[in-house]
Amino acid sequence: ELLFELKAESLSTASSTIYSNYLKDTKSTILFIRNLFLAATYRPHQNELLAELFKTLTSGENTNLSNMLTNLFCKHIFIPFPESPSVPIYNLGHFRLVHYCLKNGSISTAQLFPFIRDLLVNFPEYVNYILFIFAFFVKEIYEQDTKLYTALHEYYHNNVSYTASQSPIR
Repeated sequence: ELLFELKAESLSTASSTIYSNYLKDTKSTILFIRNLFLAATYRPHQNELLAELFKTLTSGENTNLSNMLTNLFCKHIFIPFPESPSVPIYNLGHFRLVHYCLKNGSISTAQLFPFIRDLLVNFPEYVNYILFIFAFFVKEIYEQDTKLYTALHEYYHNNVSYTASQSPIR
């Protein structure tokens, strides 16, 4: 409820409530992150405010908790991993939240890009998923990591015929 009904006026109260009641250990922090991603998916117009909430939580006095929260957030952006190479786009609604978190500085591209690189190297069969991620974060990748951009661009060119053959429009 704190996440789905979040307002600018309640940001401070929500932040302190979440910080003191819901971020107790790794398990509860992962649950919070999953709920944050759900809120971002089902309340897309709230993503900027949700990113501000995340920034408030990660800039707290407890650096261990802030680091754990940031690391788990980045680790879970691409989890749960799709069950098939074709991923429905509605499962990726939280990427807008990630974009706003990059924009407000609560996460960095240096924290995010290793997970994208891992997908490309270890799960190349998830073509549509990887290409969607590339398309979504192309500006940041292009500006910050030319090696990753080049690898993804080459991957795109190597898989264009695959994605075209999977298209329902012929």
